[in-house]
Amino acid sequence: MIKAFNFSFNLFTVAIATLSFAPGARAETRVSIRPAVEIEGSQPEIFLSDLVVANGLSRTAIEKFRTVRLSDAPKAGETRSFTRDALEDALHPELDTISSETGETFQLKLPSRVTVTKKKFRLGKEEIQAELLKQFKSQCAECEIQISNLSVPVIGTNFAPDTQWAIRSRPDLPKGSFSIPIEVTQGSKPTQTYWLTGQVTIRKNVSVAAREIAIGERIQSQDLVQQMKDVTFATDVPVSEADLNAGVAARQIAAGQIVFRSSIRKELAIRSGDSVKVSAGSANWQITMDGVSQSSGYVGDIVRVRIPSTQKLVSGLLKEKGVVEVQ
Repeated sequence: MIKAFNFSFNLFTVAIATLSFAPGARAETRVSIRPAVEIEGSQPEIFLSDLVVANGLSRTAIEKFRTVRLSDAPKAGETRSFTRDALEDALHPELDTISSETGETFQLKLPSRVTVTKKKFRLGKEEIQAELLKQFKSQCAECEIQISNLSVPVIGTNFAPDTQWAIRSRPDLPKGSFSIPIEVTQGSKPTQTYWLTGQVTIRKNVSVAAREIAIGERIQSQDLVQQMKDVTFATDVPVSEADLNAGVAARQIAAGQIVFRSSIRKELAIRSGDSVKVSAGSANWQITMDGVSQSSGYVGDIVRVRIPSTQKLVSGLLKEKGVVEVQ
């Protein structure tokens, strides 16, 4: 095992030494050692393969470098530093062996020192943005969602590399600016909560007016077209075909404006005193008679009707304009 030295990265200077092995063999493979290396947080040891940068190495050489152990991995926040002499001592016999076995030759570049650190736990902005988009899309799969001005909290360096985090978003999409908690859990320690802030823009394919529609006018399907519109701050849902069939325009709607459900109001199907057809019966028989509405109502309402021929009052379901069904 190579002796490891503590070394400050800020004072780190690189001096390159070039060594050649197995002269006279086939074309040389350049092997460089990186001056600064960051290994995974879960990695317990440092191997030569962590430091080597080379193109064209044989599989034998690659596997050999993976077996050469240099030292234990540093703990989070600590550093391991290797001198050029120590690395040369570790590499020289390995490269000699590989050269004799494969006929490969090497040109080796070594810095004056190599510093190895362990990856610290970080809240990565790209990973967090991807998770936010995933959660937002789960609430509106057909929406186009864009996040901007995302601010990720700085949580320090005293967290283990295997620390877990989770975003706790609301069940509804944010309206423009958002502040969403992110929970960070380190082993058995209490969960700590931080906050993500940013802005979201939401676009959706919705129904818009193809022409100007007057108040009280019945809207037909041909009066609407589908367009991608910004619905970030919308507090209502766009109209459906059923909404159109049930009412008329509640207000003036300009061409190109999104037609929301609140833009439609129910149209009275009958008014008090209107003549109606009253039907009663079953699957095998049907009776229809004339009646006079005793109240106003919308389709789907229960209304009272007087039958002039008998002067009786009956109640029934207003099925459509002017038609009442008695169960």
